[in-house]
Order: sequence, then structure tokens, then C-alpha cells
Amino acid sequence: MRETKDRGCRLALLLAATLVSGLAARAFAGMIEGDGKGKAANNCLVELSVQVSPLPAGPKMTCNDCDAGCDLDQTPDGVCTLQVALCVNQTNDSGCTPVELKKAIGKVMGVKGLKMLPAPSSLAGDPSCGAFASNFQLKLGGKKKNRPKTAVVVLTGISTGKRRARRVDTDHFVLTCKPHPAGTDCPLPPTVTTTTIPVVCGDGTREGDEECDDGNLVDGDGCDSNCTRTRCGNGIKTGTEACDPPCGSG
Repeated sequence: MRETKDRGCRLALLLAATLVSGLAARAFAGMIEGDGKGKAANNCLVELSVQVSPLPAGPKMTCNDCDAGCDLDQTPDGVCTLQVALCVNQTNDSGCTPVELKKAIGKVMGVKGLKMLPAPSSLAGDPSCGAFASNFQLKLGGKKKNRPKTAVVVLTGISTGKRRARRVDTDHFVLTCKPHPAGTDCPLPPTVTTTTIPVVCGDGTREGDEECDDGNLVDGDGCDSNCTRTRCGNGIKTGTEACDPPCGSG
């Protein structure tokens, strides 16, 4: 029973470490439901996934050029490179039930060379997201690239139902790129902490400085309770040993 409980604890720690690692690799991803102008029961049909910190509470997002919390290239080059994606049937709103969709469209206005966000892989009712748009770049306006530039994203999700069963979710998002404040350094991304999983002797997994781990804490069975091989000098008195170093002179 103890062994099973220990393994369960280690699994939970491993999942936590994996989650933190995933956030570090794909930092600051979050969901924005929309402008709140439609029916609350349909808010989860289409949502905007963004990589930004802090995550905006509403449909408007502002990014300063070179801010590592939102500008992907982290460079003061007069361009905000944003990471946005079209997602459907998300489960972050308990007041909205996902449903099979007939259409899911992400229209982009104000970004040169980009008209639509990539479509999600599935519209069958399960949570799904399209790929992040690779060229969502907002270039600052003006000859000196010192004027804010705004883009508008309109997401529309339409269910397969007919008449009264038909559900529609339409949301407008406004994304603005602003010049980096003169005379200041580019902000660094938030610090991401990692979780270290402690080595546990007796869990059946050899790790760290363990010589062995046979899944128990029994001494004298070839792998002792300190996860060293049964022998003279491993600090565990077993078998016919009168002592096991350190045990004084001789």
C-alpha cells in the first residue's frame, strides 16, 4: 500500500513538472472568450488563443514593440510579432456547452498578407485549435515607425443545428502594437520556475545516486534500504556481519 501511494505522489510531481516545462516552451498561452455581446451560452464555441503576459481580461490587447511578454521576436524593430490562433469548443466556461460546428472562421483585418487564421483540426464538438498564425505582424505606422497600429480579428462559429437548435458565436478582438517607450530597456519575459522531483528509495526506479532500487526497503535481499547493493561497507548491517563501517578501528 505504501509503495503504491509513493508511486502516486511521484506521478503527480512528474505531471506538475511536465506542465511547467510545457509552459516554458510555449509561454503565456491563454484563451480570450470574446466581446461578451452574444449569448453567454455560446461563448465557448470560438475563442482566441494568444501568447501574452499578462493575459488580457477582455477582447482588447496592447503590445509594446520588443516586450518579451507579447512580441515574439523581442526586438525593437518597429514590428509586434504576435501569436494568435482560432480555437473552438473550449471547456473553460461552465456556462457554455460545446457543440459540433458547421463553420469556424477567423477573419483578420489590418495585418498585411494575412486574411484568415488557420482553421482548427476538428469541429466535431471536442476542444481544438488551429495553428498559430506564422505571419501575424503589426508594423508601426508613420515614416518613423512611431505610431500605434491596430488589427481586428473577427471569430465566427456556427453550429450544425437548424432553426432553434442553431447556435452562433461571433466575437471581435482588437490588437494594438505600440512603440517601445524611448529610453527604456525591453522588458524580459516573466520568470518560469521548475519543479525538481526528489529521489525516493524503494519506488522501483533507479535514479540519482542510487546503486539499485528493487521497489522495497528490505535489507539483505541484494538491494538494501538505502538503495545500495548488499555488501560490507554500505552502512547497513546484514547477514553475518558483526558491524558495517563506520564501526571503529578494525
